[in-house]
Amino acid sequence: MTPSSNRALRGNTTVVALLMLFVLSLVGANVLYNISARYNTTQKNIGWQEALFAAESGADVALANLRWTKISGTNTAFAAGTNDDGSYWGWLKPSGSNWVPCTSATDGSTQLSGTKSLTYNLPTLSEGGDGTTQIWAKVVLDGPPMSNSGTPKGLVDSKGNQWYRIRSTGYAALTGMSRVGDDIVTDMNARHKNALRKFSFKYDRYESFYNNRLVALAKPQAQRTIEVLVQPKTPFEAAVIAGTSFNGPGSAGVIDSFDSTNTAKSTNAQYDSSKRQQHGDVLLNTAATSSNFSVGGTIYGDVGSNGGTFTNIGSVTGSVNNNAYTYLPPVNTPTWTTINATPTTVTSNTTINIPAANNTLTNPARYKLATITKTLTVTPPSGSDGYAEIWVTGDITGAITINDNTSSGSQTGAHVKIYFAGNINVKGRDLTNNPYSDGLQLGAAYLQFYGINPSSGTQTVSIGSPGDFAACLYAPAATFTMTGNPDIYGSVVTNNFSGNGNTGVHYDEALAGFGDVIDYRRASWVEDPR
Repeated sequence: MTPSSNRALRGNTTVVALLMLFVLSLVGANVLYNISARYNTTQKNIGWQEALFAAESGADVALANLRWTKISGTNTAFAAGTNDDGSYWGWLKPSGSNWVPCTSATDGSTQLSGTKSLTYNLPTLSEGGDGTTQIWAKVVLDGPPMSNSGTPKGLVDSKGNQWYRIRSTGYAALTGMSRVGDDIVTDMNARHKNALRKFSFKYDRYESFYNNRLVALAKPQAQRTIEVLVQPKTPFEAAVIAGTSFNGPGSAGVIDSFDSTNTAKSTNAQYDSSKRQQHGDVLLNTAATSSNFSVGGTIYGDVGSNGGTFTNIGSVTGSVNNNAYTYLPPVNTPTWTTINATPTTVTSNTTINIPAANNTLTNPARYKLATITKTLTVTPPSGSDGYAEIWVTGDITGAITINDNTSSGSQTGAHVKIYFAGNINVKGRDLTNNPYSDGLQLGAAYLQFYGINPSSGTQTVSIGSPGDFAACLYAPAATFTMTGNPDIYGSVVTNNFSGNGNTGVHYDEALAGFGDVIDYRRASWVEDPR
């Protein structure tokens, strides 16, 4: 082989090698391009998902703070403060054109009772691993009243309870390129979901949409907004809720239900055994055992406990649930600032005529009594409803009569809440609830008892024979006893429940939603796609 032939071969080899390197480079570049596109798409997908985690965290913080306004503990609702650099943290309230820290739980609740909102900025949380490295949230909490004509409309329900709206926007810092992805439209394997997601690469789209202003971003971010409606929870949602023990109904008695707002389930808005309903539910807030749960007569409804095993439940018509619990906060001593001067005690027959100005749930007439040993009669204003709250610092051994205006055809009456610090020892006939007797719907709600938790010792509520009565009782620290033949048309929440003989409870299903708010829970959850 001549030298020129060797040179030709070496030249051909170089060309082939260069071609192969070129082809491999093209393949590698194409692989890198596709991998980068997929990686960018995955990073954006992770950021999108974690923005939802941040939004849900913000909503959880708002719900927890609402619950802390009712739940006793070390946590302070709507806490806020100032950092060393002068910036605010925690819950803020509006003050003119600025936002300033809430000073207390009462301050925050006062803001919410009007048309004002509270805001909360969830601190930026750093995390490792793939995807985003930072998440945070902005929360707006409001509770517009019924009279609000703006947007949203009022969140006060027909029973006078304030609902709340939580709007939580979650953010996640986006890594990678400032674009959604490089999926080819004709690629059958590409799902193109990122094209439908809302990312902010240059400007904050939330501020643009909701506040009509441009806010430049230092780094791209994903944003997701959820809206949660929060429903107040009231105590009278079952026939009987007992904290520690239940023994009832009487061997000849029943626990069942009716509906005073439904003529097919009641007669003249009153209990009718021929129209009996099977929602007389009983809940034991502790683990059920043979010693703390006993059924004497028949329970036409479901029973639940916080663990344990039910025994002697052959006379329960409904289901059995050993994983049930409801929070029962204590009743605290009232802190009213305005109290009517008279009466101050009922040691002789006494009548309270509710003033005409006290005709709404949010504006009750308030009275403080040392004791009730004789008959207390509460009468509404002529032709309208009247609302009264009565704080009894001692025992109740006398009679209580609640009047209405049915004689004038107005179908209105006196709505009375009694907060008692002592004990109750009366006969069933001593509790006269004329709104119930005269056929007003939700008659039991016109007479509500709240047992203030004793600082020491025990609290008792004893109802003896004869006579039936209509009322609602919330006394989570008390021992409730019915003996003989009284029946109660309403609801009982107590620590210990006992009923013998022919005693029974007839729960008005329409009571759900009435009474003092004891907790809050989610009513709805929806993501705002805007």
